[in-house]
Amino acid sequence: MLTPVQHNKRLSGMEKEQMFQAVNAMAQAMAKPTQSPVYQRPNE
Repeated sequence: MLTPVQHNKRLSGMEKEQMFQAVNAMAQAMAKPTQSPVYQRPNE
């Protein structure tokens, strides 16, 4: 499996932007489990 940096060199600008947004959204979902409709836990 290629690392993201190695893989990005083979992608166009639009593909890199889409990948970046997808990874960013995934990271935000992991960082904020209470915001996810799939996994919620009492926070307040």
